Amino acid sequence: MTLFPSAKPIPTTATGAYLLQFDGGSRGNPGPGGIGVTLKDPSGKTVYELAEHLGHCTSNVAEYTALVRGLEAAIAAQTVTYDFARLMAGAKEVKCSQFADEIIKHLG
Repeated sequence: MTLFPSAKPIPTTATGAYLLQFDGGSRGNPGPGGIGVTLKDPSGKTVYELAEHLGHCTSNVAEYTALVRGLEAAIAAQTVTYDFARLMAGAKEVKCSQFADEIIKHLG
């Protein structure tokens, strides 16, 4: 199953870190909400993905839920951020990104 079949492949990271991508939203805000989460290994291969209907919620709740679900999956697989990686034997480092390029474009 692929959540985003038309999405461009993600380039590998120079550090060899995993990449966590997530998004959430609701129609009407508040309204019917849902989330999508993918976790990619350093080669760009999807190792985890999730699509979930949340019911009636705000966009903020959907965004936060997507982040939490993604981090829960990453921690369970021992693919964690730098702070956790240095505390967990055998852990792999993960980067967390959500539309960072779009945010940067609109900052100034």
